[in-house]
Amino acid sequence: EALKLPYKASAEEIAREVPNIGKRAREIVEKHLERGRAELIGPGRVLPADMAGASDEELRAKLVGMFDHYLQKMLARAVTSVESFTMPPSDFRCEWADGAV
Repeated sequence: EALKLPYKASAEEIAREVPNIGKRAREIVEKHLERGRAELIGPGRVLPADMAGASDEELRAKLVGMFDHYLQKMLARAVTSVESFTMPPSDFRCEWADGAV
């Protein structure tokens, strides 16, 4: 739901959303701001307690930055193949392990 993409979106569909990340982050922020400050600020909330005195614009800017960053990370993970994070088992061979097996 964060990116408004279907569960099995193709790489092309995901790539088309890249220019819309900022817009989508602002939409998510407005939805959160409707809940009120008490739901957003404090321990276990989206923002730390030291943001309690921030203006609405400061809150909005902080939240947009956070959600924009989060959405970019989501997209990066969605388009990065699993193989790029893994190594073949042969890369983990060592004398001690070979002797223990």
